[in-house]
Amino acid sequence: MQQRNPAFDIMKGIAVLLMVWEHCNLHLLPYEHAFIYSFHMPLFFLLGGYFAKDVYSFDGFWVTTKKNARRLLLPYAVTFILLILWGFIQSVLKHDWSLVMRYVITLFWASGDAWEYTSGLVTAGPMWFLIALFWTREIFYSIQVLANKLSSKYREVIVISTCLILSLAAKFIYPHAQPLPFGILPGITALIFYAIGWLVHKHTIPWYIIAICVICWPFTIYHDGIELYGCQYSFPLDIFGACGGTYIIYKLCDALCAFNNKYSWLHKSPIFLKWCGMYSLPILCMHTFETHSGILWSFKCRFPFEMGADAMMWARILAALFFACLVINIPILKKVYK
Repeated sequence: MQQRNPAFDIMKGIAVLLMVWEHCNLHLLPYEHAFIYSFHMPLFFLLGGYFAKDVYSFDGFWVTTKKNARRLLLPYAVTFILLILWGFIQSVLKHDWSLVMRYVITLFWASGDAWEYTSGLVTAGPMWFLIALFWTREIFYSIQVLANKLSSKYREVIVISTCLILSLAAKFIYPHAQPLPFGILPGITALIFYAIGWLVHKHTIPWYIIAICVICWPFTIYHDGIELYGCQYSFPLDIFGACGGTYIIYKLCDALCAFNNKYSWLHKSPIFLKWCGMYSLPILCMHTFETHSGILWSFKCRFPFEMGADAMMWARILAALFFACLVINIPILKKVYK
């Protein structure tokens, strides 16, 4: 049995922590937002494609659909059910049922775009990623099956070309179709990154293409990164740049693992980052719960000490990690978020 490469878990851990940090930090440095957004969302889609299976028939497609729904849609639904229960408690206390209704609408709206409902914004927040990834996988596997029926010889060319065309089409129609529910357009936009990850796993990429991607990464940062939930990226610069950024992160994580294995006294040094990568799903969901529920803000007035903005930022980050640790140790929730 092939041993799991810890570098991939560390990569996911870094990306999910940067996501939580960017959402909680109110004092970002210049280009900090652009740096994070230049690779952190594409990284998840690239890794998803890297570990994607080949599906050749509609029977295989339905098997993968069931797995994707269990892996992605179930955690999404459970997280918002928890939010609905929290909203119900708050509605009873405040005699304002608009709060619980916003959570119910968001559960079915499933979009990163915000729109107003009774003086409150309705948005799935970071959870748009789960719905978008579900659509990315479903469409990608559908393309695989159809490409295999059209031509097994040119299957890879058909898959990559179709994903690129659909990605560019979604990017083009997004401003005119905003807002669309269910994360469909972001999922289609991310297809190209998923397909590239799939292709990288199958072939050795020439050094000069890697060099081009790495050179493009600073320009992607300079142009303010990539907003996948808003279907915004520059073609082809940002595609190359995101791949280059992900490659650099991988090489750093791989070097960390090699350094870690060489010196026994450092054997467990990246264990926190590895843990965050292995449990990036519950961290994402619990970060969404903390953000949407405003649970820390609700109890802030009861703290025995004054909490400034910086202290609240760290408290929110720790709360997301604490809730994630909590749910993976509750048997019934562990089955949902594993």
